[in-house]
Amino acid sequence: QGCAGAKRQRIDAEAAQRHWKAVTRVQDPAKASPAFTKYYRAQFAGLLKADEWEAFFRALSLDLPVTVRLNVNTLAGMALDHRLATEFQFHGQTIQALGTPVLPVAQRLHWPPDRTVAWQINTNRMGLKKTPALEPLHLVLNREMCLGHLSRQEAVSMIPALFLDVRSAHWALDMCASPGSKTR
Repeated sequence: QGCAGAKRQRIDAEAAQRHWKAVTRVQDPAKASPAFTKYYRAQFAGLLKADEWEAFFRALSLDLPVTVRLNVNTLAGMALDHRLATEFQFHGQTIQALGTPVLPVAQRLHWPPDRTVAWQINTNRMGLKKTPALEPLHLVLNREMCLGHLSRQEAVSMIPALFLDVRSAHWALDMCASPGSKTR
């Protein structure tokens, strides 16, 4: 389906996310969905104190920073890694995304294993998209994603593989699979 199809899917996903946020972003996140609240209270019974629940539900509603995994098996991927480390640090500039200072703009994540190169952009998707100073970075990331030189993947989605310690002789079934970097 190419980049145009991916963009349509992304637009649909963004509309669904806006709807979800409108439904769940209320003054008291625990009241957003009784079923959601009941489920998590059952899952974490005994782990959280009574006064920690509100902070827990608020944390669940926070937007995550943009993170990307680079395909450093290509010259373009290696070049992008270099650009993120130099050009897209915006040295000497004060950048605010959605009213919040963003420094450093991009930082390399040092914990992925082996040859995995991942970068975190220290703002959420809307901050990256709506901040004029970050437009060059936003355009480069979109172009490189369409060309297959990077995959957008939240850092929290990279963590399970660290703990599973999957080896080449292992078989694994991802029961949470959806179209994305795992299916390319």
